[in-house]
Order: sequence, then structure tokens, then C-alpha cells
Amino acid sequence: LTLIHYTQNWSQIQFTFIEEIPGLVVSLLALLAVIFLYKLLQQRTRALHLARKNELQYKTLIEQASDGIFLADQQGNYLDINTQGCKLLGYGKEELLQLNLRDLIPADELAKNPLQLDRLLAGETVVSERLLKHKQGTLVPVEISAKMLPDGRLQGIVRDITKRIKARRALEESEARYRRLSEATFEGVLIHDNGRIVDCNQQFATMFGYEISELIGKDALQLGAPEFRDLLREKMQSGYEKPYELIGVRKDGSTFPVEVCGKNLPVHGKMMRVNTVRDLTERKKAEDELRRYSERLKILNEMGKAILAATSPEKIARETLIRLQKLIRYRRASVTLFDLERKNLQILVSQTHGESMLPEHVEIPIKKHWLEQLSRGQPHFIPDVSQFDQSLPFLDRLIAESVKSVVNFPMLAQQDLIGSLNLAFDVPNAWDADQVTIIKEVANELAIALHQARLYQQIQLHAEELEARVAERTRALEEVNSELEAFAYSVSHDLRAPLRAMQGFSKALLEDFGDQLDEVGKDYAHRIVNAARHMDLLIQDLLAYSRITHEKMKLGPVHLAAIVEAVQNQLQGEIETRGARIHIRQPLMDVVAHAATLTQVLSNLLDNAMKFVPEGRSPEIRMWTEIKNGQVRFWIKDNGIGIDHRHIDKIFRVFERLHSIEAYPGTGIGLAIVRKAIERMGGRVGVCSEPNQGSAFWFELPQAA
Repeated sequence: LTLIHYTQNWSQIQFTFIEEIPGLVVSLLALLAVIFLYKLLQQRTRALHLARKNELQYKTLIEQASDGIFLADQQGNYLDINTQGCKLLGYGKEELLQLNLRDLIPADELAKNPLQLDRLLAGETVVSERLLKHKQGTLVPVEISAKMLPDGRLQGIVRDITKRIKARRALEESEARYRRLSEATFEGVLIHDNGRIVDCNQQFATMFGYEISELIGKDALQLGAPEFRDLLREKMQSGYEKPYELIGVRKDGSTFPVEVCGKNLPVHGKMMRVNTVRDLTERKKAEDELRRYSERLKILNEMGKAILAATSPEKIARETLIRLQKLIRYRRASVTLFDLERKNLQILVSQTHGESMLPEHVEIPIKKHWLEQLSRGQPHFIPDVSQFDQSLPFLDRLIAESVKSVVNFPMLAQQDLIGSLNLAFDVPNAWDADQVTIIKEVANELAIALHQARLYQQIQLHAEELEARVAERTRALEEVNSELEAFAYSVSHDLRAPLRAMQGFSKALLEDFGDQLDEVGKDYAHRIVNAARHMDLLIQDLLAYSRITHEKMKLGPVHLAAIVEAVQNQLQGEIETRGARIHIRQPLMDVVAHAATLTQVLSNLLDNAMKFVPEGRSPEIRMWTEIKNGQVRFWIKDNGIGIDHRHIDKIFRVFERLHSIEAYPGTGIGLAIVRKAIERMGGRVGVCSEPNQGSAFWFELPQAA
């Protein structure tokens, strides 16, 4: 019998022989023992090889793991750690194997969150988040999953959760920001999951009269009026994102208009519906107010147009009352005019729904206290006619017409009271502040319109009187013109006949009896001839001036060059006698004028240009046209004696002369004819001159097309 004993490492095998067994048996047993030993060693070798292979694979897996993995004894001393664990904490492996778990945890962290080794030893798996100290002194946030292995060692898997912490903080900040924004906005914010309310801000809860806690879990459709719930459901299901309006229902059952805008957004990792809700109550009130104000302006504008189109105070008042009824539902209205001197009023127009008992155009005495109040610009209110204890014109008739309240607004024009706008209603105290404002505006507009109508009537009356006076003056002027025409005929025929006789007999005296007269007689005869000739020229110029002043002129296009040529031909003898040289800068622009009158003007100007030249100097005359102030300006410039600027205004007056008739013959009417003729043709005339520098006369007329 052989007792086989082997140690744990199978390095020794001890055999004990019992010497009493015979040799053959011993040999057999020895052989069996060797075979058994061989098989045993073979199995053990395979087991060791497999164990080494498994250990190698385990270590490979640990080394390749993305998380840090460590082994420690039950006191917390590190026994092993993988490469990722070393990299995570910045230590070498040998450095870490010299440390305890507690060495890598900050003291305050360890005080708040101990290691919990007792739970590990009890067989629990402990998962916790901690801050571990990096070799460089920074703190690394990690998640540790620890347990005890079957052999009693402690194993921990350490995962860097820096990104997770950042993401968590970002999410927390985002949620906090959302909460701040939702609470800061004036709009309500609602989040629901398929209609079930998940969250809302305080504004939303306040808007609907709930606490936030009361709304969580509530069906959002119940917050809309029944007739809008199908619309709400449709918008939710379709993901509609544009604003739309509906009627909301508060906790107390009251309703109000809201505007809703929704969007599907991820909330807590799930797609939910986020709605913003705006209370439209104030906006709707503002819109209604704006609509009423717009309608009010429209009616007032129509009223203004009707007033402008009206032709009499009665029509102005009636058109005003008709349109005022669209703004204020009165029972009856009237416009009264005051005669303050006589202390009475007259109903100008009365407008009513029923048959009025108040006649129009009837004078009624004015009560003093009522007049004084209106004169101060203060309206007179009677909230309840039945309680009114003062006397008022036609008060009993108003009561008979079922009038319950009355308001009288003064109509002031330039601070003067001219009348009142009166409205009566079939309910007591029927007006509000807005209506009072409207009545005041209408009363003011009506006062201005009636005042202007009165002024217009006065103007019309004055115009009629003026028209009658003008007609009378016209008749008188026509009579005067007839007399002037008769006078002109008389002058041209009756007065000039004696002058011609004087001239003829004087010339005959000189011719037939000149040799019998001494020098004094001859001088007297020559004086008579010259005086008669000058008187004849003076009469002709006066007649020409009179014709230009009163004669009707038909203006039309005139070829100015042709007129200038005709005048030159007419004065050709004078031109040759004086040796005048005339230069014309072509072309001369055509004008709108009266041809005969323009011929007279040019003849007078050319004659003067040749006449007023110093003795011994030949006249040098230039003519041209230009555009000035949109008109054709004609210039005629000479080299004559010139004119002192102090006398320029005089030369265009009748009988104004700057020189003696002996020095420069003439009647003194020529330039007056020029000015009057140009003005009658719608133009202007002037002169530029200096003494001894010649003169440049000009006139302006419209250019012919």
C-alpha cells in the first residue's frame, strides 16, 4: 500500500513503501503509481496552462478597458490597477500600489461620503460618484462601481464622468434658464404631453386662475371654451406652429380671448408640445376702442364734408344732427341760436325720432342762470328731468315726449356764445365720458361752421351790395368813356381845325406879305406857326395816350423784326437827316402784343434815341432781344446825353421834361405812351442810363409760341 501525499504546488511527491509486500506486487504497484502520477501531472499542467491563458486574457481585457479598474485589499490598499486607471489619475502604477484608497479622496469629500467598506464586505455592490485627486492637484469627477471578489479582494471600476457632469450642468442651466425666461415673460408658457399638462409658468397659472400644482396633470383641452376644443385638438395633433386665437376658460368659469402659439420640442428627452399663451383682453379692448375711434373719425369727417357742402345755417345744423345720431343714440336733438342783446333764443333745427312738439324758428326767452353757465363754456346737464326743479324752456313738453335726461352744450365762436347743441335721451343719465367728449367736439365744430355761415351770408350780402355799386360805377364809367370819346372826337376835329387855320394864315402871311413886315413882325408870325404846330403835335399825342388807355386790345403773336423794319421805314427821313446808324442783332424774338400799339412804342423809342444826342454827334443805335425772367426783353441802346438816375422815375410820366423845348423839341408825352402801352399789353418797361453815357431802354413782353 502506497500513501501518496502532494503539496499545493505539486512540486513534491513522497512515497512510503511497506517492506512486507512481496517484490512483484511492489513493482506493479510502483508502475501503477507512476502511471497515476503521470496522468495527474498531465491534468495539472493543462489546468495551469489554461489558468495562465485565462489570467492573460483577463489582464488584457483589463488593460484594454476604457474605464479604470483596481484591486485592493479589505483595508483599502491598492493591489493592482490598469493602465487607464493610472492615466485617469496621472500616477504611475508603482506609485499607486504604494497608496491607499483614502489617499486619493479629498478630506472634505471623504468626511461627507465615507468609503462604505462594510457594505462591500457584506457582499453588496456599491455605486457612487466621487471626486478623486489627480497627481497634478486637480479633482477628477468619477463614478465608482465596487464589489468584493470571491477571494476577498475588493474590485472597483472607475469611470471619468467629466463630460457627463458638464452635460448635466448644461441641462440644469438650460432648465434654469428656461424657468427664468418663462417666469420673466409676460406670456403664459405651457408644456403638455398629448394634452396632459407637464409644466407651466406662474404667468400661465395666474392667467387661468390656478395654482401651478393644480394644473400639473390636467387636460389642457379643458382650458379652452367647448366650441374651441376641436380646434385645439387639431392644432396639437398637426404640430401647427403659427399663432391662432381662441377663447380660454378660467378656473371660475369666466372666459377671455387668448392667442396661442405652439411648437413640438424635446423636453426631458421626450418630444412634447410647448405653447405660449397671450391674454388678448387688453388688446381686444384697444382694438375695439380703435375701431370705435376710427368710426367716430369717419363720421366726424363725413360731418365736416357735409358742413362744407351746406349752403345755409339750417342745412349745416340738420346735416350735423343726422350724422351725430350715428355716434350717439339720442331721442331728440336741437340747435339753438342766441340773441344776447334781446336775451332770447331761436330753435334753428330740431331732429327727433317721433313727432316733435318743439317748433323751429320760434323765439324763446333765455333763463339768466342757464345763459351764464353756457357763456362760461360749461355744459348744462340734467341727469333726470323728473327731478329737475328749475324752469327750462319747453320742459313740460320734453317730459310729455318721454324724455328722461337732457344735456346742453355751448357753441362758442371766438369766445362768443352764439348758441347751444341740445340732446335729449329716453333714459336717465344717458351719457358717458366718451359721449360727452364727442358732443363737445361736435358743438365746437358746429359753432365754427355756423359762425362762418353767418360771415358767408354777410359777405354775400356785401358782395351783392358791392356788385350793385360796381354795376352803377360801370354805368358811370361807360358814360364818362362816351363823354371822353366825344371829347376826343371834338379835340381831333373841332380843336385842330382852328389850329390848322392859324398855321395856314400865318404861313400865308409870311409868304404873301413877308416883304412888308419888319423883323419883329416876321418873328411873331414864325412864333404863331411854331406854336400852332407844337399844339397840334401835343393834341395828337394826348389823343394817342387816351386811345392806348381806353382802347380794347386784341393781343396775338407779333413778328418783332417786321415791326422794327416798318418803324425804320417810317422814320427813314429822320434817320438820314440826322445821319443815324442802326445796328440790329438778329434774330429778334417774336412776342405776344398788339401790333399797332407796339409800332407806336418802337417809333417813340427810336425817335428819342435819335433826338437826345449832343450837338455834333451822329446817333449810334443798337437793338437786340434776350430772354429775361421767362419773358422776351427788347433793348434799344443809344449814345445820347444819358439820364441822371435821380430823374429816371420822372421820364415815364405825362408832361415830364428834363430839358427845354428849345434844346430838345417834343411834347413830353412820348415815354408816358410807351409805359402805358407796354403795361396794357401785360409787360414792363425800364431804362439803364448814366449822364453822357447814353441810355438803354428796354421792355418785356411774353414770348410768342
